[in-house]
Amino acid sequence: MPPVDLGEGPKIGGASWQWGVTSGCSNAEAAMDYLSYSLKPENIAAVAKATGAIPASEEAAAQIPSFAEGGANRIFMDFSREYAVMRPETPAYPFIATEYGKAVQDILNGADAKSTLDNAVKAIDANIKSNGGYKN
Repeated sequence: MPPVDLGEGPKIGGASWQWGVTSGCSNAEAAMDYLSYSLKPENIAAVAKATGAIPASEEAAAQIPSFAEGGANRIFMDFSREYAVMRPETPAYPFIATEYGKAVQDILNGADAKSTLDNAVKAIDANIKSNGGYKN
């Protein structure tokens, strides 16, 4: 079944936690070595296998039969490429994710969806405002 179109084309959530090296890292060379190591196709495949995630590269997917061309899970990789909307690039993301998660749980437990989501939006907007829009 293709993703639902709620008025602006079909969309699904995309992306996962990412890694980076800050300018204040005390051992940036070692951190970059780790990142280079972790981005090798066999390591991307190992993480995807361990977590059940969609492999992040074609080379890694080729190492996982279910995600390789013709594999049973390949459709999820194809849908992700075609319909994914990436998470917002913001330091507010952990707060957004927590509020959304709480709202989903409340809705699953019988809360009114509209008012619960409206309250989550108010909390998220207040958090962003109280942090100066995260522009510092």
